[in-house]
Amino acid sequence: MNSIGDKIKAYRMQKGFSQFKLETEINASAGSISRMESGKVNPSKETLIKIIEVLNLKTHEVISLFELDQNYLSQILQTSKKLSTSLELDQVLQDAVDEIAFDLGLLAAFICVVEGDRVFAKVYSKTFFTQMADKLIGKPFNSLSISINEKDNLVIRTIKDRKPYLTKNLSDYSTPFLPLKVSHLLQKVTTVKSFISSPSYIEILHTE
Repeated sequence: MNSIGDKIKAYRMQKGFSQFKLETEINASAGSISRMESGKVNPSKETLIKIIEVLNLKTHEVISLFELDQNYLSQILQTSKKLSTSLELDQVLQDAVDEIAFDLGLLAAFICVVEGDRVFAKVYSKTFFTQMADKLIGKPFNSLSISINEKDNLVIRTIKDRKPYLTKNLSDYSTPFLPLKVSHLLQKVTTVKSFISSPSYIEILHTE
C-alpha cells in the first residue's frame, strides 16, 4: 500500500465498512471516500482523525496512515546537523524539532532526552501551544522531568516499548509532572484533539 488512498481502502475493507457507511459515520459528502481512495483528493488531517476514530485503527495503522517514518527524526537530525550554524547539541535539536513541526504540519513537537533515570522534553517547537503551556505551567516546559520508571505515562511507554502511541488526552503524556487540571485546561484552550509519540534512537558521539 503506497498511497493514503490505498491504506484507507484496505483499513475500511478490513473493518467491514462500505464507502457509504464510512462517509455517513464521518459526516462526509457522498463520493468523498471514493475520491480519496482513488487518489483524486487528499484527506485533511481532520478527516483522517475522524476515519481513525470510526475504524478504531491500531497505533501502527495510524502511523502508516499519517505516513510517519520511524526513522524520520534521525533523518531530520542529520539534515539539521548539516544546516545548523551552531555546534551546540541543543541548537541542533532545536533545528530538528522546528523542522519536524513545520514539515508534518504539527501544532507542536517535542524531542525527549533520557539523562540518567530522568526524561526531559529537551527541546520543543516555538508555537502557540508551547507558549500557552509555558504560561500555564509558570516555567519552561523543558525544565520538567519524569522518572524513567513511571508506569502511567505514554512518553515512558514509547521509550520502553519502542513503539508509537496515539491518544486523545494530553494527560496521558503529562501525568504526573503536570496537574490533571492544568493538562485539561491546556488541551481545552488550544483545542488539540490528538497526540502522538514515536520512538527514534539516535547515538550522539561526543569528542573532546
